[in-house]
Amino acid sequence: MEQNARKFGVFVATLAMIASLLVVPTTSADGSEDLEMELFGDSGVTSYASDIGYANFTADITSAAGTAHNDVTVAVEFVDVTDGTWDAGIATISDCVGDGSQVSNVTGDLSEGAIMTVCISVDLDAATGSAEARDSARMKVSVTSDEDDTEGFDDAEGFIKLVNWMASSDDGIQAFVESDSETDVCSEKPSCQSYTINVTNIRLSLDSSGNRIDNATDEVITVRLGELTEGWRLNSSYEGWDPMYSEATINGLSAGQTVTLVFDVTLAGNDVPASDYLKENNQIIFETRDDNGYYDSVTLYATVATNYGVFVSGESTISTVDNGCTPDVDATVEWSVVIQNGGNNWDTFDIDFGLTDTLAAGWDVTSEGGSLPDETIVLDRYNPNPTSTTDVSTFKISMSIPGGLDADTSHGFTMDVTSKGDDTLSTTVSFASTVAQCYDISLSVAPLSTAANPGSLAIFNATVTNNGNGNDTVSFTSMGPVAWLPTLLESSAEIARDSSASVDFTITVPADAEAGAPLPGGAMIHAYSEGCNGVTAGCTYEDHETVSVTTNQIYAITAGYYTNESGDVKSSVSVEEGGQLSMFATVSNGGNGGDRVSLELIGAPSWVVLEKETALIYSNDSVDVAMSINAPASESLGEFTFTLKATSQDGNTTSSTGTLTITVKERDTSADGPDTETVDDDEGLPGFGALSALAAIGVALVLRRRF
Repeated sequence: MEQNARKFGVFVATLAMIASLLVVPTTSADGSEDLEMELFGDSGVTSYASDIGYANFTADITSAAGTAHNDVTVAVEFVDVTDGTWDAGIATISDCVGDGSQVSNVTGDLSEGAIMTVCISVDLDAATGSAEARDSARMKVSVTSDEDDTEGFDDAEGFIKLVNWMASSDDGIQAFVESDSETDVCSEKPSCQSYTINVTNIRLSLDSSGNRIDNATDEVITVRLGELTEGWRLNSSYEGWDPMYSEATINGLSAGQTVTLVFDVTLAGNDVPASDYLKENNQIIFETRDDNGYYDSVTLYATVATNYGVFVSGESTISTVDNGCTPDVDATVEWSVVIQNGGNNWDTFDIDFGLTDTLAAGWDVTSEGGSLPDETIVLDRYNPNPTSTTDVSTFKISMSIPGGLDADTSHGFTMDVTSKGDDTLSTTVSFASTVAQCYDISLSVAPLSTAANPGSLAIFNATVTNNGNGNDTVSFTSMGPVAWLPTLLESSAEIARDSSASVDFTITVPADAEAGAPLPGGAMIHAYSEGCNGVTAGCTYEDHETVSVTTNQIYAITAGYYTNESGDVKSSVSVEEGGQLSMFATVSNGGNGGDRVSLELIGAPSWVVLEKETALIYSNDSVDVAMSINAPASESLGEFTFTLKATSQDGNTTSSTGTLTITVKERDTSADGPDTETVDDDEGLPGFGALSALAAIGVALVLRRRF
C-alpha cells in the first residue's frame, strides 16, 4: 500500500511539474467576475516545504473593472490528497503586513484601481497522513467580496510539494541575438546568457524543545538537462557537471545550504526559432530528482530575436553544350534551384532575374514549375523534417542555346534572391552555358593520280577544310613505299573555322624505274584534327586519300656506226660497178622502255635500200640495221655519202649516224666474176658475209621474241 501511494505521489508530482511550466500565473477566466487573482509560489505557482515546514504563496488581487471592493475574503481548499486530510485550517491567510500575526480570511477592502496582496502559508506539519502520501497537493484559492460574491474555488490554483530540497531559478526572461563573435567570454556576446539554478536545503526538523530547526539532508540530487533544441550550446563551470551526460550531481546538502549552478547558454545557429515565430518564450528545461524518487523540473525562459537569411542551392557552375557542329539543333541546359529560408522566422523573398545578356544573344530562358522573374515568395523557417515543403521553394530553369555557334561562345543570366525582412541580405546566383568545340575536317587531294619521270617528283596538293566551330590544328602523316620517298612538306597547319589550308605531298620516282611502273600499293595522306588528341587509330576526326603514280617512258636513242666483232668501226664500204653488198649501222635504246624506232636514209642514192623501216629495241639494248647496196653497172663511179636517221615512237626523239660512205670502183675484168670489195671477214651469201647474214637473222628473231 505504501509503495502504491508513492507511485501515485510521483504521478501527482509529474502533473504538478507540468503545471509549473506555465509562465503566467493562474487567473480567473470568467468574464462575469470582477475580482481577479494571480498566485505566486517559490517557482511559478509551486511552493516547496519539508514535512514539518511551511509552503508559502502570495496572491495579487485586482478588479477587472477597476472598481472598489469591500470585505475582500480569500479562502483555500486542498484536492488530490490521496491519504489523510489537508483541511483549510492548515492554511494561514494574512495581509502580509508585519509578522503576519493578524490572521483573518477577511483581508480588508480593495480601493478603486488598487492591488491587494495577500500571503498564504500552509503548515505541512498540521496536515494528516503519511509523508509518502503527502508529497504533493493541489491548492485551490478563491476570492469574494461584498460586491463580488461568486462562490467556487476557481480563481487561482497552486501546487505544494513535500520535499527536503528545492531547485529554482530567479533569472527572468533573457534575450538572445545571433552573433558572429568568436570570444569565449559569454558576457561579451549577445548570443550568450548566463543562468543560475539554486538547489537549497529546505528541510526542517524539531529540536528537543519542539522548535523547528534546519537540518542536513543526504539525498543525492541530480540536475540534468532535459530538453534543449538544436541550435543551443550549454556549459557549466560547476565541478560536479558532466558535459557528456549534461548532468550535475550534488551529494547531499548541509543545513540551510544552497548550491548555485551557473550555466552559460549560447544561441549557436538558425535552428532555434524566433520567439515571435513561437508566439511564446523559448524554454530550456532541466530535470531535477533525488535518489528517493522525487522528480521536479526547472524551466529557464529566453527570447530569441528574429534573424534573417537566404540560401540558394543549385547548379550555378557553367554548363557546356556540344551543338556547335549542328546548326539546326538547339541545345537545352536545365538547372534545379532550391531557395531556402535561412532565418528563424517566416520571411518573404523577392526573386529577380537578370536576362540582359541572354536576351541580346537570343538565348531563351524559361522557368518550369517555379518562380518567374520579379516574383515574391513566402517561406517558413527551415524545417529539417524532409516532408516539409513550406520552408523551401524548388523549381527548374531552362536555357536554350542555338546550334552552330563558335566554340567558347558563352552567355548567361543571374538570379537575385533578397530577404524582405532584411533587404541587405541578398544572394546572387549566376547561370551560364558555353558552346564546346566540336571537330570536323575534310581532305581533298589534287591530282589523285599522275605520272612522272624516273628520278623526278610527283607533286600532290592536299587541301584540308575545317568544318568545326573553332580553330583546329591539323596534323599530317603519309604512308607509302620507302623507295619512292613519300614526303610531306609540312607536318601540321592551324586552320580557322570554315577555312582551308594546303600542304604539298611528293613522291620521288626511282631513277631506275621502268616505263609504266606504278607506285606499289599507292601512297596515303592522313589528316588528323586536334580533337583526336594524338590518337591515330579509329579517331572520328580524321580523313585520308590514296594517290597513285605511274612512271613515264624516257626516249633516248643513238644511231651510230656499225662495229664488227673485231672491234673495227665500219662507216664506209667499197663496191665495184654492178656489185652487191650489205652495209650496217647500229641503233641503241638508252630509254627506260622498249622503243619502236622508225628508220630512214638521208641523202642515200636510190640503189641503197634499208632492209626494214622500223626496229623494236628493248631498253638498254641495240640493233644493227642492214642497208642493201646494188651498185649500178655503169656510170656510177665515185663516192656516195648519206646518213641513217632513227626516230623514237614518240615522234620527237631522233638520232642520226655520222656520214656513211660508199665508194663505187670500176669493175676489174681481169678475173672471172664481178669485182666486189670485201665488207666483212665473212662473205658467202650474195651481198652478205655468211656471219653477217646469220647475225642479222638472229637479231630479227630475238627482237620478235622480245616484242
